[in-house]
Amino acid sequence: MSDELAPPLLGRETVPVPTDGIDRYTGRPRQSSTLSYRTTLNRTSSKVDHVVLFKTDEKDLAGSAKDLEQLVKRIDQVGLRVQVREGAEPGDLLVFVKCPEQRLHKEHFNARTNDWLAAVRLDVPKRDETEAVTESERLRLVHLILTAPVEEGGAGITPKLGAWRRVEAIFPLHNQEFENRWLHQWSTRWFIDDAELGHVAEHFGTKIALYFAFLQFYLKALTLPAAIGLGAFFLLPEHSPIYVAAISLWAVVFNELWARREQDLATRWGVKHCSQVEHRRAAFEGTSTAKDPVTGETAKTFSSWQRLQREALSIPFALVAGTFLAAVLTGIFSVEVFLGEIYDGPLKSVLTFTPTVLFTLLVGPFSSYYMKAAQQLTLYENHETDAKFNAAMTRKTFVLNFLTSYTALFLTLFVYLPFGHLIVPRLDVFGVTTTYADYGVKAKPFVIDQHRIRNQLFYFAVTAQIVNLATEFLVPLATRLIKGEAQHLRESFTGKSRYKPQDLPEESAFLEQVRQESARPEYNIYSDYSEMVIQFGYTVMWSPIWPLTPVCAFINNVVELRADAAKLCRNMRRPVPARQDSIGPWTDHLWLLTWLGSLTMPSIVYLLRGHPAHSKPFWHLLGFMFFGEHLFMAMRMAVRAVLQRLPLQAQVASRREELALRKSHIEKLMDREEREVETQSHAEDQNDFFSSGIDHVCAHGKELIQSSVQKKKMSQQETKKEL
Repeated sequence: MSDELAPPLLGRETVPVPTDGIDRYTGRPRQSSTLSYRTTLNRTSSKVDHVVLFKTDEKDLAGSAKDLEQLVKRIDQVGLRVQVREGAEPGDLLVFVKCPEQRLHKEHFNARTNDWLAAVRLDVPKRDETEAVTESERLRLVHLILTAPVEEGGAGITPKLGAWRRVEAIFPLHNQEFENRWLHQWSTRWFIDDAELGHVAEHFGTKIALYFAFLQFYLKALTLPAAIGLGAFFLLPEHSPIYVAAISLWAVVFNELWARREQDLATRWGVKHCSQVEHRRAAFEGTSTAKDPVTGETAKTFSSWQRLQREALSIPFALVAGTFLAAVLTGIFSVEVFLGEIYDGPLKSVLTFTPTVLFTLLVGPFSSYYMKAAQQLTLYENHETDAKFNAAMTRKTFVLNFLTSYTALFLTLFVYLPFGHLIVPRLDVFGVTTTYADYGVKAKPFVIDQHRIRNQLFYFAVTAQIVNLATEFLVPLATRLIKGEAQHLRESFTGKSRYKPQDLPEESAFLEQVRQESARPEYNIYSDYSEMVIQFGYTVMWSPIWPLTPVCAFINNVVELRADAAKLCRNMRRPVPARQDSIGPWTDHLWLLTWLGSLTMPSIVYLLRGHPAHSKPFWHLLGFMFFGEHLFMAMRMAVRAVLQRLPLQAQVASRREELALRKSHIEKLMDREEREVETQSHAEDQNDFFSSGIDHVCAHGKELIQSSVQKKKMSQQETKKEL
């Protein structure tokens, strides 16, 4: 099923679109938008649904050729069309994949059937009906064909694993026409409405759309703590209990409202309960076969007890890695305090950069090794679906991000401030100030810096956020520009031109764009979630130290919303669209940080307000933390009780639609039964006991009455005669 790859046909057919103009959930006219993705799609989908990046091994060309042949044949066997072109680097191959409409219709019908069985959709799918297929749904289904296990009808391609180790990636191509309009539209608005988020879901899938929906919801919600922070900064005393209570209540309400918003979007986008129909990962290794207790189908399984044993390894892994990282960060913290507040001697201005150097040399590589080990451990756990795999990986990642982000603040609040006068003077464990006293090295009198923790929070809330924005968006652009200029200079000096594939003239521009996209890194949505959740923690755990923290978060997120969209479109490969009905374990992490905030914020009030922390009984701190935690629990119960009484608009509309479908189904059944009764009635024997008509029965009954009366009179007359 090979196919010619030529740009003249690079425009996908227009997908049918409902024209009623009414939102099925709100009952109101749809909001107009210039972002209609269904107008005219660019060249990315007319001939190409996905691109498979294949890397050959120069040391094993025969094996590479065999693997490529296996790849092409496997794609062909599942009913897809395939073509190959040269990649950006020598040995790289671009395998283009296209799904014929008939094959797509079959896969779409199967997907709708599974959705209906799992209550994801309400209406019964019909094989002969035509339903609009969004761009994200098409790409998702084609990717499913490529990666689903062979026994489920897929090609079973698992990039970088097993027999497919030379398959570097599978990715769709960017739709530049849509993305240019999208970026322009978002750059001109403060807030994004549901219609725009719907277009993102139709183009990138609900997994990506949920992230932007969360970021948008979080941005709007930050307006309240930002206003409270401004008021507290100018009107209230430092470390105000009023501010703490307000932020605690806001955090609880935010979490509860987001849970409702999440359900509303899942219902509106038609993906509620979609996690119940997720396919098994091709990398999943079943150890036995068993019948599914619900469906009755026989499938490979993996013992839950065995997986639990493997997952239990995450506990010592997290403890060892976390303890080591905490020890490293504590050591760096100690060096920073010693050089900044004790050491007084030559090169102090230079030595103050030592903690930064140590952090870069130690924490950076450790984080890299930790992530690799976490990924291998998660693979070893052998999760059945991508959702479970990603959730397990997210929990391991969060441990690392939590420690690197908050350890310094915890040490300052609970160690440096209350016990610094006892610990810091003893930090010169190597006797630097005495050994090198002849060289002008001496120890300064130590005084606890009450503003130290505020300076640290300022760095995390402002400086680090700016650095992250530059690293995510500006650095990749600058790197590409510098790399291009360096290549140009190298060619000028050496006279050797870089590797350039030999393309047909009509394919050259298109293939060059594909090669540029293939060279981009894979988009990692979990790093973006992590950044926002960690930032949320600065507000709900530490902002009483500096009430302008939520203001900085709000300003950052106004830029972040646009920067993340630009990063996704300009710096990353286009992610494979995926369905998701929630943000998964990140919700638990938000609640965890909110609960920790109920402990840290009262501690901040107690330790930083009034007398110095070291002069206060430390056990009183436990009482403040106990009170803060119970206040949090009471707030959560009260807010949840109130919000549970308020129905969700989309869910009400969904129940209304479900009721209408059920009524329609019942009416059809009743009509059919009435027709059957009527048919049976006409088919009965006319000589049957009940075959007479109603009029005949009534007339016969009257005759019987008259006859019985006459017979009674005659009987009475005969009786009189006898007497």
